[in-house]
Amino acid sequence: MIQQVLVDYWVFHLIGASFILTGWIMPRRKWYWLIAGVNSMEPELLRRYDLRLIERVFGRLLVILGTLILLNPWAMTLLGRRQWTPAMFMVIVLGSVCAWFVHGALRRDRFYQKDLPQQ
Repeated sequence: MIQQVLVDYWVFHLIGASFILTGWIMPRRKWYWLIAGVNSMEPELLRRYDLRLIERVFGRLLVILGTLILLNPWAMTLLGRRQWTPAMFMVIVLGSVCAWFVHGALRRDRFYQKDLPQQ
């Protein structure tokens, strides 16, 4: 039983750390192909949207998700639960979605800046 809990902790740590590392590296590299197949996108879409901003938001989302996954074993220990429950999964998903929308709302003016007429 204790060995299984330790294995679960290591799995959570590996998954969370990989998400954080990927989210940290992504904005520093040209990984457009990972987010949306740039080669298959229309040139109009490429001109309209700032793919660097999308890449940055996606990277931050991965960092947030990885942090939540890393903290989950401690949360399970504090709650006295030893198994993954759908409620914990939903908290991670909803927290990530909320972070995505909050960040998008804060950056909306810059995201659509290219669509506005020049004054």
